[in-house]
Order: sequence, then C-alpha cells, then structure tokens
Amino acid sequence: FVSRLANWPSELRSLRAMASVPPSLLSVYLAVLLDKMGAMMVLPLLPFIARSMNGSSLAVGLLQSLYSLMQVFGTLALGMLADTWGKRRILLLSLFSSSVFLLACGLAVSLSQLLLFRA
Repeated sequence: FVSRLANWPSELRSLRAMASVPPSLLSVYLAVLLDKMGAMMVLPLLPFIARSMNGSSLAVGLLQSLYSLMQVFGTLALGMLADTWGKRRILLLSLFSSSVFLLACGLAVSLSQLLLFRA
C-alpha cells in the first residue's frame, strides 16, 4: 500500500491522509479553523469598519489586541473548566459562543458594541 501511495500526486496523498483522520480530531480541526477565520477574516477590514463608526487608529489597535488578549485569558479559564466539566462539553460551548459573538460583531452598530463583542 505504501508503495502505491508514493506514486500518487502530492495533492491526493494529502487528501488520503485527511480521509484517515479520526472524527474526534476533525471536530478539533473545525474549531481551530473557525477560530482563525474569525480572527483573520476581519483583520484587513478593521480600519474601514472603525472609520465607518467614527473610530480612530487606537480603536483599530484595541479591536485586534483585545481579541488576542481575551484569547489568552479565555484559554486559561476554559482549560480549567475543561478539566472539571469535560473537554467535549467546553469545546462545544466555546464553538457556540464564538459563533454567537461573531454574529454579534457583524450586527454591531457602534464602536463600543464592536469592542465588547470582539473581546
């Protein structure tokens, strides 16, 4: 089998490797993907969003730095909660809350709301 796999193009080898990933790891990969999309998709638009809400350069910096800072503290808190309540339950809770707050960011009408929902 390995010799046949070596003859496959690199794209198909990576697809074959992805197909053998256990479902439990797939949910973790999905969680990381959603988290990074939430962080990085908005990043190039932050100056325009802040300007449309009469914000300054400081507001753009706060929007990004608060997100990263809250991830640090959130990781510590969620790690302790996961030890107590279980990793799966906390992962599902954090995925749900991330989705809700990303939607709230999209619906924010003021800079203060955006800062609150982004943090």
